[in-house]
Amino acid sequence: MKNQGRYLPKVVLLGRKNSGKSTLLNALYGKRRSITAEMPGQTRDILEVEVERDGLHFCIVDMPGLDMDPEEPLGKKIIDRSLEYLKKANLVFLMLSVPAPRHEDYFFLDLMRKKEYSSKPVIFVVNKADNPSQDSQILPEFYQIGLTHCIPVSALGRRNLKLLLQKAVELLPSLKAPARTTEETSKGNNITNEQLAVKTSKMPSIVSPKILISPKNQEPPLEKASSTVCIALVGKTNAGKSTLFNYILRQERSLVSEIPCTTRDYVEATLEYKGKHLHLRDTAGIRRSSVLRSLDNQTDFYSFAHTKRAIQKSEIVVHLMDPLVGLTELDKKICSLAQGLKKAVLFAVSKWDSFQEDKIWKAKELKDRAYFLFPHLQKLPIVFCSGKNGEGVSSLLENCIEMSQRMKIRIPVSELNSSLKKWRELAPESGRRLKISYVTQTSEKVPSFLFFVNDESLAPSSLPLYLENCVRKQYHLAGLPIQIRIRKKR
Repeated sequence: MKNQGRYLPKVVLLGRKNSGKSTLLNALYGKRRSITAEMPGQTRDILEVEVERDGLHFCIVDMPGLDMDPEEPLGKKIIDRSLEYLKKANLVFLMLSVPAPRHEDYFFLDLMRKKEYSSKPVIFVVNKADNPSQDSQILPEFYQIGLTHCIPVSALGRRNLKLLLQKAVELLPSLKAPARTTEETSKGNNITNEQLAVKTSKMPSIVSPKILISPKNQEPPLEKASSTVCIALVGKTNAGKSTLFNYILRQERSLVSEIPCTTRDYVEATLEYKGKHLHLRDTAGIRRSSVLRSLDNQTDFYSFAHTKRAIQKSEIVVHLMDPLVGLTELDKKICSLAQGLKKAVLFAVSKWDSFQEDKIWKAKELKDRAYFLFPHLQKLPIVFCSGKNGEGVSSLLENCIEMSQRMKIRIPVSELNSSLKKWRELAPESGRRLKISYVTQTSEKVPSFLFFVNDESLAPSSLPLYLENCVRKQYHLAGLPIQIRIRKKR
């Protein structure tokens, strides 16, 4: 986020299902951030997005449609969470739609008259007003029931968005003002968790070998890491991503349930941990590839697309696996997806609280089984954690920070070529004499190394992988994407 530790005014989109809340969020944000579909009720989580446009800077919040049956799965939990969050709103866009108010809309009108919400400024957004010539016929229908500040818009057609924001500034001038520090705001509006570093330092760490840490006299110099470490939590459905996300934030930002595919869009938040800003993204659970390729199910299709986008926007990918289910072919594909996008990957065995005894033995058994089924995991750091009681969470976050620093590693040429002498002795043989004469680290986004040989056509196909493993082991680059190139020396 651009304002870590600073507070932005919250503009909450409220209204019935399929009134266009998600479409309006996408229109104001300028990109497709929230999932939209013809089927109502797609939004389940509370989605916050930082918006900068037309000289304004604020946080827009997409809420689930609250006109749902409390008896339906997750219904009561979604409603309760949303009503509690509504108390944090600084301004409410109450979404209506043409041609006239519906009976569901009266629920929201009554809601905003309640004591907890009556002091909040409200703009009545009459959505799907695509034709300006019909405004004079449409708006009276809404004014007749006592509404004020009605703005006809077309979220899909981007109509009257500037007019909507102008009215918003009139009711809430702080949209135009610089972001305030969290100390200047009321308690509950701070989305960062300033006490996390103190609390997580007391968490027990279970089977968390310091895979990435080498003796000080062997560590190559690290460049200064950027102030923000972007982390995406990925995995299959019900792998424990949302539970872990909520535990780290110390608030229920993501909806948690035993029902698969509870999270449909990625939810993000920023916190401070031991002097570092961590930007976390909780993503939708990935289902089998046959479902992902089905365009008939728009929700699954866009959920996967948004999960992939969250991975692309992140620096570190934490791949969570449910130990009660075990490693599957889909886990391998998820891991390969992240590595194919050149992301650092940390493998996390979640729900570690499920095992009460012999955890060290169980961890060894799980690792041995995982290495047998997927040998590529031996390149990744593995941590064991629980989003319920916090076991291993501090180790997970510290590993992510360490991996972020290692992504910016710069190894002196002299040190690389000193190591090359040892690597050459064990290099795979080729039919003719291959000579690796020199290596240097090139300047790219990921650790990249260029090896010069007498003739690249003599290099066996296994050579790049061998050299990658040598570099990874020598310089403690577990989990990081490494690029190896071989070129003929001129």
